[in-house]
Amino acid sequence: MPCPVGENALSSENSNSIVSDLLKDVKIPRMFKVKQILSGERIELKKIPAQICSLLNEERFAGKIKPGMKIAITAGSRGIANIALITKTLVEFVKSKGATPLIVAAMGSHGGAIAEGQRKILSNFGITEETMGCSVMANMDVVKIGVNDEGAAVFMAKDAALADGIIVSCRIKPHTCFRGPYESGIMKMLAIGLGKQIGADTCHQAGFQNMAKNVPLYGRAVLKNAPILFSVAV
Repeated sequence: MPCPVGENALSSENSNSIVSDLLKDVKIPRMFKVKQILSGERIELKKIPAQICSLLNEERFAGKIKPGMKIAITAGSRGIANIALITKTLVEFVKSKGATPLIVAAMGSHGGAIAEGQRKILSNFGITEETMGCSVMANMDVVKIGVNDEGAAVFMAKDAALADGIIVSCRIKPHTCFRGPYESGIMKMLAIGLGKQIGADTCHQAGFQNMAKNVPLYGRAVLKNAPILFSVAV
């Protein structure tokens, strides 16, 4: 089918002409070629479980998990290398302490803000009840757990809030849309991931210009009102 604006509209010659016209009054700074060499350091796949368990067996972590407790482990929607293995290791660690693990989808409104969508995301990561050996909760039910310092209601995934303890598994990285002391990491998982759709809506509706304030505002309220044990962050 012929292009409605003409065959030559997107030609290289015309594109160069348009760019030249746009830049004719712009002073281009002097530039230099650079090369970035990234570290190739990594933990071997087979050593990941031992690395995690060696840290979690420290009393400051292991001592928080008692026999008979029900422990929620978060699982988000962000890509993390070997996330299924990491999550399975946490599940087995909790079981080794005589507690009962359950995985809770903690991804705000991702997956279409429906249980089926969030469960599918986890399944694509290799996180299912069959592979993990425990319950995987992906419903969107939330409960109010308190208020933040500004008096606004704070909500959390019901399955996590009703657990005896919560292990926050997540990744830490700079956010692509805002800058602040806490960006994409533990605080955001507490404020938005575990908040399900209402948590995501509450933080996002104020605009990204307020995210640097709202993420810790809601995150600290979760730390104050929910049984957060510790985090395993990548």
